[in-house]
Amino acid sequence: MVTNQSPPNPHDMIGRDAAGYVIDRMIGEGGMGAVYSAYSPLLGKRAAIKVMLGEYTDNKDVVERFSREAKAAAAIKDLNIIDVYAASRFPQDGRMFIVMPFVEGGSLEALCRQRGPLPIDVTVAIALQVCSGLDAVHAVAIVHRDIKTQNILIAPHHGRQYFVYIVDFGIAKLLDPHLGNREKLTRTHSAVGTVGSMAPEQARGDRDIDARADIYSVGMVLYRMLTGRAPYEDASMYALWEKQANGEPFPRPRSLRADVPPVIDDLIMQCLEVDRGRRPASVPPFTRTSGQVSFFV
Repeated sequence: MVTNQSPPNPHDMIGRDAAGYVIDRMIGEGGMGAVYSAYSPLLGKRAAIKVMLGEYTDNKDVVERFSREAKAAAAIKDLNIIDVYAASRFPQDGRMFIVMPFVEGGSLEALCRQRGPLPIDVTVAIALQVCSGLDAVHAVAIVHRDIKTQNILIAPHHGRQYFVYIVDFGIAKLLDPHLGNREKLTRTHSAVGTVGSMAPEQARGDRDIDARADIYSVGMVLYRMLTGRAPYEDASMYALWEKQANGEPFPRPRSLRADVPPVIDDLIMQCLEVDRGRRPASVPPFTRTSGQVSFFV
């Protein structure tokens, strides 16, 4: 059947009130939703509003992903995790929205594209915060499952030039039953995540995913920051999965960049082990002292 109905227009949200914030412009768009800037005249501050696209209003999976994102982010109290101010539905059409802080910055992916391989001290400053934020995530029995440079926002804040916010908990796994997650959204052996960032067991669709999947993704992020590339390049989605699953060798970061400290080189390779039993059991904390980067695994 052919109809004259036009596709949903993300710009039709301009002027809507979302929990007291009036939407004034769109700042980003994805496959299932769009992100807007909004302003509260009462509070005198700005927020970011994530809104699902109209065609997904009655899609239970998409609604559950939005609900999951709101619940997960709200359950974590950490400076490096994006907060959630409110979550609800618009009375006009039932679209779900999430109200979050407005971050004056860009993604780590954009920073890497702009600058190429990052200086060691900048990499360490960012990695410290990513690990701290993920430690808080795992402490409340949540696995993010989509740690990648696109989901790490960088902004000048709290006196730091590179302050980190981890965002997008839409496919997070909530291990605590009190948070309401029952993994209805995925079938056994169905992969959920981003190709090139997720751990091999996640790509296989294993059901018993734990924090070590995020640790693998942290290794991918560190590799990208230091070398400007991914461990495996120029591969199709299927070929990439095959390379990861088979543990095909890839260049060590230090072989691509001589100033990478050996201890960081070793840590990245540990995080990227195909066998999760050989990865660090928890997010590796590290610090910088006396000009030396020291990791405590």
